Amino acid sequence: MKKSTLGSIGAVCCIIFAAVVLIITGINPSAELELANKIMDTDNHFGLFFEIFGYWPFFVPMLLSTSFFLFYRKKRSRIINILTGFLCVLGIIISSGYLGGITTFFILGYLGKPVSAIIIVPWLIIAALGIIAIRCIPKRYISTLSKAANCIITFVLASEAVSWALKLPWGRIRPRDVGIKGDFTPWFILNGLSGNQSFPSGHTMESTGIFIVIFLLVALNPKFAKYKTLLTVFGTFWVMSVGISRLFLGAHYISDVVTGAVLSITVGHLVTYLYKQEKLMFRKKIIKID
Repeated sequence: MKKSTLGSIGAVCCIIFAAVVLIITGINPSAELELANKIMDTDNHFGLFFEIFGYWPFFVPMLLSTSFFLFYRKKRSRIINILTGFLCVLGIIISSGYLGGITTFFILGYLGKPVSAIIIVPWLIIAALGIIAIRCIPKRYISTLSKAANCIITFVLASEAVSWALKLPWGRIRPRDVGIKGDFTPWFILNGLSGNQSFPSGHTMESTGIFIVIFLLVALNPKFAKYKTLLTVFGTFWVMSVGISRLFLGAHYISDVVTGAVLSITVGHLVTYLYKQEKLMFRKKIIKID
């Protein structure tokens, strides 16, 4: 059986499992709340580790891709160049902010240390490392890597758009906030702009970015093809671990996690299909701006 077929079977199994979970929790919502309260442990080390590092497969590629487009993009009008340059800088600030600033924030909180302006230091270091890494790319790889950057940025924009398009109107309260910020509601109830953002799980959606990285590694370098199964197993372990960690920390219900996984896998399949068809945004050949 072809590995691509195995991947499709895995995606279908994930969708079926999510459908079963949503049906069960829709029929008996109280069972979902009971499960969330039973396994919640906000000091769980496993959960804290993946809360800190779970989104790295999403923001590391984003940092590198936006840095890439900052220095290597097609020459256009001055206004377009300024606009795309601004968006690239914004992407670098956001991604390095998560990788450096937010990660340091979580680590300091875990160690019981006060959070201060020191989080700016790793923020700037991560941003600098990303930019330096891109500037060191040999010119012969620019055209090939531009396609990878296209794929990653398209996935980031699409998955974030889908995530927030649901989070904001759903306004579902997190398990750990029930009774503090509001009352529990089933996954199928829209609560409006309540300020709560439990449904779907953003961490789970972001963690699936690791599959995009695996896809690109195999697509761009045949040497990685023989490791595809191993890489896929690791990616599956990573995504499942992130999802389970969100349950442990009381950040999400199981319906939030499975919905986030299915949505992101769907977006990922669409993006990789467009990549193969070369219909991604910024798909024209990228050249360096002097």
